[in-house]
Amino acid sequence: MFGLLKNKNKTAVPTPTRAESTAAAVRPKAPRATSGERAAKGARVGSAAKKRAAPEPVVIRRREAIPGHEAVLSADDGPFALPDKLKADYAILLGDRKSQRVDLVISEESRQTSRADPIAMTLSQRCKEKGYQVERRIATRDMLNIIYEAARRRHSDEAALRSAGQLEEKFDRLIQEALRLKASDIHIEVRRETATLRFRRNGKLAAGSHTAEWPVDVARSMATVIYQVISDEKDVVFKENEPQDSIIDRTVGGERIRLRLATMPAYPSGFDFVMRLLPMGQSQVAIELSDLGYTAEQCALIESAMAKPVGVVVLAGTTGSGKSTSLVAMLESRIRGFSGEIKVITVEDPPEYVIRGATQVPVIRGRSGEGSEKKEFARAIRAAMRCDPDILMIGEVRDEISGSLLRSAVQSGHQCFTTIHASSPFGIVGRLRHNGIGNDVLGSADFLSGLVYQTLVPVLCPHCAIPAPAFEAAAGDDQRTAALFTRLRAEIPGEALAGVRFRNPEGCDAEDCRQGIAGRSVVAEVMVPDLHVLRLIGEGRDIDAEAYHRTRGQLTLHDHGLEKLRAGLCDPRDMEAKIGPIDSDRKKAAAISLGSGDA
Repeated sequence: MFGLLKNKNKTAVPTPTRAESTAAAVRPKAPRATSGERAAKGARVGSAAKKRAAPEPVVIRRREAIPGHEAVLSADDGPFALPDKLKADYAILLGDRKSQRVDLVISEESRQTSRADPIAMTLSQRCKEKGYQVERRIATRDMLNIIYEAARRRHSDEAALRSAGQLEEKFDRLIQEALRLKASDIHIEVRRETATLRFRRNGKLAAGSHTAEWPVDVARSMATVIYQVISDEKDVVFKENEPQDSIIDRTVGGERIRLRLATMPAYPSGFDFVMRLLPMGQSQVAIELSDLGYTAEQCALIESAMAKPVGVVVLAGTTGSGKSTSLVAMLESRIRGFSGEIKVITVEDPPEYVIRGATQVPVIRGRSGEGSEKKEFARAIRAAMRCDPDILMIGEVRDEISGSLLRSAVQSGHQCFTTIHASSPFGIVGRLRHNGIGNDVLGSADFLSGLVYQTLVPVLCPHCAIPAPAFEAAAGDDQRTAALFTRLRAEIPGEALAGVRFRNPEGCDAEDCRQGIAGRSVVAEVMVPDLHVLRLIGEGRDIDAEAYHRTRGQLTLHDHGLEKLRAGLCDPRDMEAKIGPIDSDRKKAAAISLGSGDA
């Protein structure tokens, strides 16, 4: 068709007329750009493209992402010290002295308020004038606060180390005070604004007026010196934001003391610093199980378990339940029984008490890498087995490695003792199974000699304890007390309830009385499995085994606790805090009976 052309998509488009063609021919052409103009245009386009493509800077939101640095140059003692108002939004970190590199950290919040930041430009220029290479970083204000707080702590730590001698003297006085109070643990709890010192005595942590407040800087300095100067086995530097542990061996006031130290960070800013006191001096008086609180029946069961030449006696309990003390009593009893004519080797991490007549092997805590401590523990156990022991004590079965070594030691004909974290004698079986010891071994006749679970319960001061009738009358309509007495009457009916007593929180003038508490006593359950129990364990029928065991008439944990309540030795509230509701054993027995098969 005239005047139309076809394009490649077959679409008709008008062709230019003669007049249009003539106009186009005579229209003046634009001058050609010079090479300089073309280069300038290219640079403008390239710059714009770069601006469009520039990625958003990464914002530091986690402590771990803060750049590593040797110093905070904008801190109070730094060459670029900033007023507190500016510290919320700016920090200058010296990354490396040799390369003269600094990180200028700017808060995300200030960056969002203004595209041009004259303060950042001024700080950057000042750094460059001093010869530093500057790299900008973006962080949240929380991270900037962490940067300055860490700088303050470093400054405090350096000051603490300069005055380490004075703080060591303060530490010794602290230990002497703990020994005078017969405390088992010292807690230093440091927070942003406060620091509290508390002692654990007779199983209870001091509260209220029985605590001491410390200045935060003193508590931080004390923690730094204790860890970095006084401790023996440790990391190089005390780190408030990481769990750490160490051991301290020290002679204070002529008495040799071992302290087991554990630390952990506390949210949002602070840490707990806990020291357990372990007197290491050799007592001239032998520890007897009966003195610890075991009944004559339980002592006889333990003696029968220890009389077996091959097998393992396992003690279970929570941290602070007195397992180590009971283990010392058992081992020293065996050594005395053989007049010292046996070789007893212990492998401990760390040794907590001196065991007379035993070779005690400390495990050196590995710091060289993940799993090194397990390897050291395993190496020590293997070495002990090669040194001709009659009795081998493995401090704790904590994993499959130590479980495997315990199995090997027993199956090679040794008598063994160990501890484990479990909540009952039959809980021990499950924990051993979890740590790699199979049912065929657990159910064999020469492996499990005795299973003991114990806890420690405060003992009442006999001079000021309150009789149950008087305590109930004073409680009036208190529902919790009424519920407690309902449980008591179900377990201790009739006139026997009058023998139950409660703690007097005011205490008295008796020498050993501490707010109505005069000490602690073991509440325990001891099981020496017979062949039928072992057969059921070997078949994995733990519930049936426990149901059968209860028909044998041996004291359960609750039975032992009720004995102490009837004798007026312990407060029912303290007892329930350790073993659970005092009527729960009957309910558990009924549940086990229903759940068991044909035993």
